[in-house]
Amino acid sequence: MGVFILKLPLKEIINLVRFESTQAYGAPELNMTARREYLIEEDFDHKAYGLQEDHDFDLVTSISTLTIEPRVESGYWVLESVIEESLGAVRRIDEYLMTPSVLSFDEFEKIFQQQAHNVITVRLITQTQSAKKNFDYWLADLRARLSETELSRQKVVPAQSKKPIAMPPWMAEFPILIGSAMILGAGALVWSMNNAEDNGPRLNTSPSAASATNVVDSNIQQSRLLSRALTALQHVQEISPRNEIKSIIEIVSAVQGKQDPQLREGHDPLLALIKDPKQWVSPTGDYANTRHSALKQITTENVGKLAPAWQFSTGVLRGHEGAPLVIGDVMYLHTPFPNIVYALDLKDPDHKILWKY
Repeated sequence: MGVFILKLPLKEIINLVRFESTQAYGAPELNMTARREYLIEEDFDHKAYGLQEDHDFDLVTSISTLTIEPRVESGYWVLESVIEESLGAVRRIDEYLMTPSVLSFDEFEKIFQQQAHNVITVRLITQTQSAKKNFDYWLADLRARLSETELSRQKVVPAQSKKPIAMPPWMAEFPILIGSAMILGAGALVWSMNNAEDNGPRLNTSPSAASATNVVDSNIQQSRLLSRALTALQHVQEISPRNEIKSIIEIVSAVQGKQDPQLREGHDPLLALIKDPKQWVSPTGDYANTRHSALKQITTENVGKLAPAWQFSTGVLRGHEGAPLVIGDVMYLHTPFPNIVYALDLKDPDHKILWKY
């Protein structure tokens, strides 16, 4: 357990906590409590306060404390901000009204703002070796997000209303030109798909020496052309509805419906990486959600001896639901809100941050 006295302005702490509450929709992943207590001293220099020794007075100090701690238990730390306010000599009969009380966050801030001659102490209490580092990550991340938010507010410029631009008469027939071009494209694609079904020559494929790779690449290219043609046609139909364009959309949709569903979704480059046990490119390992690795380093005999080799703190205290991904020598992970993505270099002994977004 360690105690650190921080040179951290209380005003900044209050601003950061308010910002965190706003970003988390009023429910940050922090436990915040504030209380007010009174320290009473019976033995003090009465003459310094113009009193006689037999006068029935005590020296009273008001102590207001704001406690902030994360709700998670790992890397545990507690941040205490203490405001000490001297109330001077108080009659003992009046001390009965000075009972300890729980303060709201607004009440604590009001005490801070009203008193200009208080003694303020900010201390960090840690219970693990990594707690101080986790607190530093949390503070740096919160400062950066607050700075980005303030900067984005300064850049906001009121949008000016723009008058709609009238379309020249000669452009009224322009969609027909696009539609005509799409007719030729759709016709070529229909011919290509029909030839493919008849095991005839395929687009961009030599009939004499057609490899399986070329056939797959050709089908993927056809799929992309179909998708782009359909998108363009639908956009043209929105600008200038025509029965001719509607017919073309129906033709292209029919051709697209005959394709293999995997081809309609496009070529998936992750399939090859999923087969490599040294990669972890999906949160669950593969599309079957097996959550299983084919690596043999961890067995039933040594699993009980596993221990943490290293750790990385994102500085965000809310729950991390996304699983890390490993592609090559880089680990990718993301935080909850504000949804920051980190790339860590696994080859580096300290696993340094390559970039964050």
